[in-house]
Formats: sequence, C-alpha cells, structure tokens
Amino acid sequence: MPNILHRIGAKAPIESVCQAVATPEGISAWWSEQTTGGTRTGDRLSSTFIDPDTGEHLGTIEYVLEQLEPGKRVGWRTISGPEERVGMKNLDSAELRTIERELFIDASPETVFDVVSQPEHVAQWWPDLASYDVEVGASGEIAFGAPADGGRVFNLTVMDVDPPRTFSFRWTHEAGQEAVLGNSLFVTFALLPSGGGTLLRLSETGFREMGWDAATLETHFDEHVDGWNTFLARLAPYAERVVSSR
Repeated sequence: MPNILHRIGAKAPIESVCQAVATPEGISAWWSEQTTGGTRTGDRLSSTFIDPDTGEHLGTIEYVLEQLEPGKRVGWRTISGPEERVGMKNLDSAELRTIERELFIDASPETVFDVVSQPEHVAQWWPDLASYDVEVGASGEIAFGAPADGGRVFNLTVMDVDPPRTFSFRWTHEAGQEAVLGNSLFVTFALLPSGGGTLLRLSETGFREMGWDAATLETHFDEHVDGWNTFLARLAPYAERVVSSR
C-alpha cells in the first residue's frame, strides 16, 4: 500500500494530543470506543468496531506500540485485522524523511516572500552567502562560512516562484548536474495570510531518494533537522526587522 499522509492541526497541548493517539483511553474517545491495551513501547492494543445502529461486530484490529517519545512521536504497527492492514505502520514525518515546520511571522506575505527568496535577505538568516536569480530554472550557490576558509558551498536551482505564495528550490546537487529527484533535496516555503501576518510552512524532501545507506541517511537527516531548527528561529525576528525598517 502506498504511503498516506494526513496533516491535522489541533488546538491542544502536544501532551494531550500524544495521549489521544497513544493510550487506550485517548483512542477510545475518537476512534474505537472498545480499545484496550498497554501504554508502553512494545505493548499491544486492541480496537473493536461495532455498528452503532445494529450492534453488529464489524471487526477487531490489534497493533503494537512501536515508538513512543512523549511530546514528539507515536508509532503503531498493525499485527492482526483486515488483511490489507496487517503490517501497516503509521508513518510520521521522520520515518518518511520529510522535514516540516510551521511558524507565524508578524509580517505580510509579500515581505516574508522577499525574506525567503531574495538572496540578500536569505543571507541574513540562513547561509552566510547567497548568490542566485529569483526565477525558475536559475542556478546559483549558497555558502555556510567563507569558502576561502573551508566553508561549505552548495549548489541551488530555483524550481518555483509564485509571489507571495510559494518559493521552492533544489539544492545539494553536484556542480554541473541538473537538479532532479535523486541527486538533490527539495525545499518549499508556502505562505498563507494569517491574522494580519503570515503562516509559513517549510518542507524539505528527497532524503530517501538520495541513495544513501541507512547510517548516512540518518546523519544527513538529523543535520538538516538541527539546521532548520536553528535557522528558522532567526527568520521571524529578521522579517519583523525588515518591516520596521520600511
């Protein structure tokens, strides 16, 4: 079965959401009222489904709680039930090797678009140097640290420019190569007006398709997670400074 990805926002503390998807009591409140089992990694849970009108038994699904990182991640694997579900896992963005982040910025989408696309702005919150044209197909470079002093230089190719909604690019491919799935990572900034400001949604994909062994994949993925966590923390304050300077 292909991967199915749902994104759902919840106006609740992350601890409450974790409890809702990782405990029998939580699962009983929204999925199957007859859910029993444990709450620790390796424990089994069982959910029985009953037709509310006829009382007919529709089936039972049993699954193992394979991952539990409170406040971060819950992972199940189905071990019995309908044939098509056996072996299925609920995949989070880490298992899919997709990085996704959201943040509110107190600036208009037009301003935020400039901040995440124009190289003179990008170099203020992400790399130390950025050089490219903001047009589809344009190639350039970004650098972390001074190249002459051993800084890391990455190639970048602009893939989509739709102001003030979307800016996306591929990066990390070798110089002279066309940036495609399998030799580069794909980054998208999607911008939505929100409460007088902008909701920014970042995604970075393509890790699994790079052909790395498991250890190398894990290393690169973790490095990028840490990197985006660091650099995105600079983005909103910088965008707000841009607003105040205009």
